[in-house]
Amino acid sequence: MNSESTNVLGKLQFGDTNSGGFGITLDYFLAESETDVLSLQGTRDFTADLGFPYVITTSAVNGDDRRERFRASVGQEWVDGIAGTDYFRWRMFWQSSETTQQTFEAVQTFIAGRASAAERSRDFRFEQDLAGIEINALNDLDWLGVNHEIAYGLEYEQAETTQIRDGVEVDLATGTVSSRVGPDVLPVRDFPASTSSSLGLYVQDRIEIGAVTLIPGLRWDRFEIDPEPDAIFLADNPGIQ
Repeated sequence: MNSESTNVLGKLQFGDTNSGGFGITLDYFLAESETDVLSLQGTRDFTADLGFPYVITTSAVNGDDRRERFRASVGQEWVDGIAGTDYFRWRMFWQSSETTQQTFEAVQTFIAGRASAAERSRDFRFEQDLAGIEINALNDLDWLGVNHEIAYGLEYEQAETTQIRDGVEVDLATGTVSSRVGPDVLPVRDFPASTSSSLGLYVQDRIEIGAVTLIPGLRWDRFEIDPEPDAIFLADNPGIQ
């Protein structure tokens, strides 16, 4: 295996970091690898198990993997608070990521006196675009001589996700190109393109009574997914809800 990765991070800050200064963060990541899968190469003989000549020889199995991600976020923070709070922070973020895997396989078979040779190419792709916002605030209060540090906020996130597997098999004797690779007729989607979202709200109170600290809290979350099956998904998953 040969692999390499690159990661670039940049931050820009305008104004006072602790008093509402506007911050921008950019992050890029790329990882690539090339693999010669020696452990899957060789000859397998099933003749004794099946009772007739059945031999499979795999002469090559190669894989190219690639992961790429770009993230950006903007936000502000007031360490001493704003608008009636003793601390306030907000952040908006966006991320786009893509994962691909390309594999190549060369196979020769000898089944009941018939020999054949084929090359199989597969392409897997997973993509996701994600965006969201976070808001966090805090108030220090003194009730009946007891200190309360009340923290509260919300988190919202929405993602668009797609996945597909594609590929072909070439019969080296006839030159025939087929979309059937192994058990699959490609392209296929293992799940439909989907839009998912999540919303979380929380509040907690840090109560200090002498040497004792109590931290009661409450969080509420809602998750929702909206699948959008297309012709590719429906062809491979008929009748699936």
